[in-house]
Amino acid sequence: MDNQLEKTNNGTKLALALVFLSGFAALIYQVLWMKQLGLLFGNTSHAASATLASFFAGLAAGSWYLGRRVSTSKNPMRTYAWLECGIAVTALLYFAILGVYQMVYPAIFQSVGSNGWLLLIKFALSLLLVFPPAFCMGGTIR
Repeated sequence: MDNQLEKTNNGTKLALALVFLSGFAALIYQVLWMKQLGLLFGNTSHAASATLASFFAGLAAGSWYLGRRVSTSKNPMRTYAWLECGIAVTALLYFAILGVYQMVYPAIFQSVGSNGWLLLIKFALSLLLVFPPAFCMGGTIR
């Protein structure tokens, strides 16, 4: 009986360590995204706000939509692992899409100028980049 309890405790400790490391990685991603989008859009409060809003929107939507499904899943650890894979894939796609943005954004900036439409475009572009991995992250925090 004690041996099984010890295995359960070790499994719980491992799961908690993985959740901690996942959350730590999410914070690193968020800071990295903020810096890179700040370089692309300009280090303004608008660029930072657009990035943070996209990140938190993804977390909230993922927690709301995926969180219920994870908690009622037959194998929540497997679902959690798939969500972590989704985070990794969408976070890697971020870099490919960012390269495209770096080519396209200067033309957008010159055609729109620095008015309210530019802020909306910055938000839309950051939403397309940051929302997918943040959505998967949100599924892991419910």
